[in-house]
Amino acid sequence: MGLPDTIYPRIFIPFLLALALVSLSAWWLASTLFANALQQQREQQLESAIEVLAEGNLPLTPALLQRLGRLLQARLVLIGADGAPLPP
Repeated sequence: MGLPDTIYPRIFIPFLLALALVSLSAWWLASTLFANALQQQREQQLESAIEVLAEGNLPLTPALLQRLGRLLQARLVLIGADGAPLPP
């Protein structure tokens, strides 16, 4: 026993499939745009923090770097004049 041979199943089923496809595409696009926006915001926060630290107005103590690293959810490493990382 199949679907009745009327116009409704021939119109309704493709419409539902198209609606599902459009909905999934919109969800994927929105989630991708949101993820990109969050990544850009995080990068801007890291750049701002690096600029403040590079000014040299703050004492670069291990405690300060740990707290700032936790706040930004990043691992901060100081680099010496020779290009080698400084010990924490």
